[in-house]
Amino acid sequence: MKKIILIIMLAFFGLSVNAQTWSKVVCGGVFSAALRSDSTLWSWGFNGDGELGTGNTIGKLSPVQIGSDHDWTDISVGGYNCLAIKSDGTLWGWGYNHSGQVGDGTTVNKYSPTQIGIANNWAKISNGTWHSFAIKTDSTLWAWGFNYNGQLGDSTTVDKLVPTQVGVNSKWIKIAGGGDHTLAIKSDNTLWATGWNSTGQLGDNSTGEDSSFIQIGTDNNWIDVSA
Repeated sequence: MKKIILIIMLAFFGLSVNAQTWSKVVCGGVFSAALRSDSTLWSWGFNGDGELGTGNTIGKLSPVQIGSDHDWTDISVGGYNCLAIKSDGTLWGWGYNHSGQVGDGTTVNKYSPTQIGIANNWAKISNGTWHSFAIKTDSTLWAWGFNYNGQLGDSTTVDKLVPTQVGVNSKWIKIAGGGDHTLAIKSDNTLWATGWNSTGQLGDNSTGEDSSFIQIGTDNNWIDVSA
């Protein structure tokens, strides 16, 4: 009996040591994606626009690996598209692209990870429903995709098909894209917002939208943001 218990315990702990763990999971409009501890990417759910990154439009009922690379460090999802960063600091996108939210300079859907530009200093990423954001290692902020309500914060309402720098500030540390608005935090821990504001989602005590980032209140002790 003791031998049987010992065998079971060894088998259990052996599997535990070898098994990969999930390090991050994110949910899109009708699909999900995740990053494993071995730096592989996985996805499942709806795939009508290539949002799973598997090279086709076939939906998956359980997690499937995206390609075979083992150098992914972060992933973010929007309504129907994905962004990801590799360990070499390069930026990649795929999925629905009607407003340029993938960022490759087109409005054509991408069915597998496609490198965005040639820069290799991307540090953080965030998706809204139809728009995308990234912060570089120099703390500059970049935006692209749908911009009808000014959610890109670049003082226009014109869609951007490639990452476009937002202002000249180099103090951004957190970014979160919402439905048609965006929230952000600067290195001085102040809170900022831009975009659609019909129900006060910007938090500036109004319902008027803005096409450039405005500071929300005067507090300087914000540490994280979500939209």
